[in-house]
Amino acid sequence: MLATQEFVNFYEILPSIVETSDPKEIKDAIREQRQVWNKRAAQADPVKREQAQKRVRDLAEAERVLLNPERKRAFDQERLQYRPQENMAAQAGAAGHDWLALAREYYERGNAPAANYAAREAITQNGANHEAWAIRANSSFLMGENTDAGFEFREAIRLRPDNPDYHFDYGDAYAALGAFPEARGEYEAALRLVPGNPLYRTAIANVDLKQNGNWVITSQAQIDVTKEMSGRALSLKFDDEQLRRSLQENLTLADKAAQVKWVHSNILGWSIALLVGLAFIAAKGLGLIIVAAVVVLYTVTHRMPTWKHNAKTADIARQGI
Repeated sequence: MLATQEFVNFYEILPSIVETSDPKEIKDAIREQRQVWNKRAAQADPVKREQAQKRVRDLAEAERVLLNPERKRAFDQERLQYRPQENMAAQAGAAGHDWLALAREYYERGNAPAANYAAREAITQNGANHEAWAIRANSSFLMGENTDAGFEFREAIRLRPDNPDYHFDYGDAYAALGAFPEARGEYEAALRLVPGNPLYRTAIANVDLKQNGNWVITSQAQIDVTKEMSGRALSLKFDDEQLRRSLQENLTLADKAAQVKWVHSNILGWSIALLVGLAFIAAKGLGLIIVAAVVVLYTVTHRMPTWKHNAKTADIARQGI
């Protein structure tokens, strides 16, 4: 038996693999899921942050077990024999408790199966309860039941289309499955509801990076968010060196974007303006004013943080934060 306090079905949290997947497929699946959950672990919401951190720990255990043939055989045997304990929410609900309150409580405590059960019962009592649908969707997502989660997120959004969290969480569910165009659509819906939210902007940028292969930082807000989210992700314990290097590259990119440098352009035109000023120096100081103005204007327009120069680049496909 594996030394874990609760059984985690690694094939559920890694939806792209099966028992016969080879080591490369397992590594790729773990890396993809880590990228999703490391991002969620950087959220300000303490409940979602704790859930994401737990999932990152589960992925580390999945890596330790599934890439070791002996441990994998033991896990596969345990999975076949595993029988879930009686649902805690069912026991509590039988005593006449408020199902929605129970769903909230179990979700906040990270007990996804119990939260899912309680949310289902709350929906049975009131099918128009958007919060119950959202808890059910998020708990299904945590358990790897992505088809159910998709339907449940859509119901929550149908009932409360103006809730940005529902769109954002649904986007994360899509991203976990590699459905990046759909994920981007939900992130954009969240952003339309809260136009200044840097988390939503960064999520869109990450999707664009996965689809298009490159991106540049074009604002101070992007620098701040990149440093915060990548820094938080790097503070978590995991063994994926490729992902660690990627996060470190994000921090390096942010540092470079903040650097102030000269960006020279139209030297001939500015030189002519400077020569005109020099020619008028004898005219009671008018030339000195012109020279000073040329120098000041050139400095203001050509010495800037790298991100400002990036923002002026003509081939930026989509502007960021």
